[in-house]
Amino acid sequence: MVERNAAELAEIAAAFGADAQRAHVVGLTGSPGVGKSTTTNELVAAYRRDGKRVGVLA
Repeated sequence: MVERNAAELAEIAAAFGADAQRAHVVGLTGSPGVGKSTTTNELVAAYRRDGKRVGVLA
């Protein structure tokens, strides 16, 4: 829903403040069993080692 409406996305991001404006978004897609969960876990661990905050939405 939001991904198709840039104006709505901007409004929602503004509600979260400056942190939302600086956030990086990474999306992973793929067929079942190709390693999305494993890749996500590795990415989260790497970002956290670098002192970054991470949120995962599924």
